[in-house]
Amino acid sequence: MSPAVFFQLGGTLLGGSNPDSSLTSTVFGGDFRLSWRPPARALYRSFTLRGEGYVNRRTTGGAVEQFTGGYIGAQYQLTRRLFGGARFDWVEPLAVPDRHAWAIVPALTWWQSEWVYFRLEWQHQRDPVAGGGTITGNRILLQTVWAIGPHKHETY
Repeated sequence: MSPAVFFQLGGTLLGGSNPDSSLTSTVFGGDFRLSWRPPARALYRSFTLRGEGYVNRRTTGGAVEQFTGGYIGAQYQLTRRLFGGARFDWVEPLAVPDRHAWAIVPALTWWQSEWVYFRLEWQHQRDPVAGGGTITGNRILLQTVWAIGPHKHETY
């Protein structure tokens, strides 16, 4: 779109059947990513907005069920190695039709190096329970991710 803005669209289609239960299932998905990274400040400032949505259409013995879900999230680069972000998840669980589960997930990510990062994440979620009602939960996660091996652009 410009030297500072990148936009990406994607799609997914998956289908299958189980002859033993007369179940057929088709999943449709779509995703996007919008990234801003100004060339003059690319090491210190960036913003990414991304989202993904799915529709699961199941047919069993002529009865059709449809379930949807997705997420949207944003991340902003605060310093050269520190990123803040948040995500909102929403899904219709297969086990509890006509209800939805959701979560709000703020996170703080620190890149220790090009190959290692640590993420502190809080998850606040609400899940439906069969028969009515909901369960609300909170959890804090500390995630460590490291990459071992050559960069994608290097050949060996």
